[in-house]
Amino acid sequence: MVSPGKVCGGYTGDMPPRYARRDAPPLFPATTPRLPVSHADRGKAWEAMLDAQHRRYAADRWIVWRQHPPPVITGEGGREARIIGPARPDYLLCRDGVTVIVDAKSHAGPRWPLSEVSDHLAADLDSAQRAGVVAGIVLELDDAGWWLPWTELAPRWHRWALATARGETERGSASLSVADLQAVGEAVIGADWLPVALRGQHLNR
Repeated sequence: MVSPGKVCGGYTGDMPPRYARRDAPPLFPATTPRLPVSHADRGKAWEAMLDAQHRRYAADRWIVWRQHPPPVITGEGGREARIIGPARPDYLLCRDGVTVIVDAKSHAGPRWPLSEVSDHLAADLDSAQRAGVVAGIVLELDDAGWWLPWTELAPRWHRWALATARGETERGSASLSVADLQAVGEAVIGADWLPVALRGQHLNR
């Protein structure tokens, strides 16, 4: 039995107050119509919000590493490079014996496609889960933020991936609605996902 205020691995920071699940609050409240934004631009805007939030975590003694695809230098003077392997999950955070591995996703529309989790990303999150660290997806869907723990998301993703490989995909199983996201994860306020992820880890122990 873990006492309140203790998550895992010796972490004894104050836990955020528990609160009931709710509909995800809008990240970008709109008072005027917005022009369509490209998928790439949405992703960059979400990552910029996360990077700003992560600087606040770093000020609270968290180590926050942004992970990039592995490059190799190919040009003279180090001016050219090429990618030599798949990207790892976007962020790794550590503090007081707690390790968190998370990938950021952004999507416009009422449903989030499971195909946005690649095979190699799923394998990395599976490995993280087996190692006992906190792992998941921090998702922006239609201007709302969500924390999706891999412990809950993985069974759905693996069922979909297996059915897809067999050509047996059922209608509606290839993506998650807001109701599905509520069943799998929890809404976050703005880009502040870490307290939700740690509380979920605490309640599951």
